[in-house]
Amino acid sequence: MLLGLPWELLHDGRSYLFHGARPVLVRRRLPSQRYFPRLMAEPPIRVLLVSPRPEDEGTRYIDHRVIAQPMVEAIGELGELADLTVLSPPTFPALQAALQEAEERGEPFHVVHFDGHGVFDKRIGLGGLCFEDPRDVDRLTERRHQTIDAKEMAAVICERRIPLVFLNACQSAQAEEDPTASVAAKLLDEGVASVVAMSYTVLVETAR
Repeated sequence: MLLGLPWELLHDGRSYLFHGARPVLVRRRLPSQRYFPRLMAEPPIRVLLVSPRPEDEGTRYIDHRVIAQPMVEAIGELGELADLTVLSPPTFPALQAALQEAEERGEPFHVVHFDGHGVFDKRIGLGGLCFEDPRDVDRLTERRHQTIDAKEMAAVICERRIPLVFLNACQSAQAEEDPTASVAAKLLDEGVASVVAMSYTVLVETAR
């Protein structure tokens, strides 16, 4: 039942720091069916920013300055502790290639930060992420989107053993009948150690 609640509703807003009372912690967790060895990461923490901006009928444009820019500025303040790479073009094949090339260099990414649109297809009961269509890489405007479902996304991310995936995308943790059908749950089930995701459509300011 708790898996169906937005995390914002799991706190009543009161402080429990007085009179010796202890707070109640509610953690939503899906157990993995397999064992994976713990991944250790040392600085610099390598972050891959995936920021697709399709502009077709199924998606609306998201201003890069609202979410991606504050994150870039925050990472910049960390100096040599973190290294940011922006995926270009922001397509699914480019993501696959970037992860493979980084691993071959011996410098795999520790974090994949997806900043874009997420969807939940009720017809098939499965979540997905919207990348830019590879056929439109040379177009400056009106680029179409390509939806990559949770299973396909999980297969690629988990093959490279990414420790943390941040899904700054609406509905990336949403599921209906099957709580494992969301993008976030599939990533966790396949072996990603940590996933930050959103169950519902959220305001841009909240995501930022």
